[in-house]
Amino acid sequence: MQPLRRCFLRLVCAAAALPVATIAAAQTYPTRPVRIIVPFAAGGPATVLAHVIAQPLSETFGQSFYVENLPTGASNVGTTTAAKAPADGHTLLVVTPSFVINPSLYARLAYDPIRDFTPVILAVTSPHVLIVNPSFPANNVAELVALAKANPGKCSNSPSDSTSCMCLSTAVLRR
Repeated sequence: MQPLRRCFLRLVCAAAALPVATIAAAQTYPTRPVRIIVPFAAGGPATVLAHVIAQPLSETFGQSFYVENLPTGASNVGTTTAAKAPADGHTLLVVTPSFVINPSLYARLAYDPIRDFTPVILAVTSPHVLIVNPSFPANNVAELVALAKANPGKCSNSPSDSTSCMCLSTAVLRR
């Protein structure tokens, strides 16, 4: 394994252990398998990240850390499931920007992202890139905006879902 990846995995494992500091000293964490909820369909980047984190955590703690995908409801079903789980560190949730976007899109959620969750680690960051086909007549954002304004309804985009950062970025760009 590459030294940088090994160092990253050690940091992830150490950071994941931070919430256990509040558990009574007489207890050993984890006392049973730990569920990592991914509120998206299997196979996406959040699932891959969860598996990358789960394996070294299982090895470090000697207890199973397993990934459970709960896709539906723009990630609200899986997030609600995690919010309703006992606050004992045996249920973790992988979040994406939809975690902070959804409260502005849905009038009533069954969870409060601030009250019901404690952040443990920022595992990854993800830049967004705007690309076009090389034959497209715009070479920069200013040219793209000008072209879209001159040709209403002829330009389109394809964000992954309505609660993604890319969808939100596109909505801002359309203004």
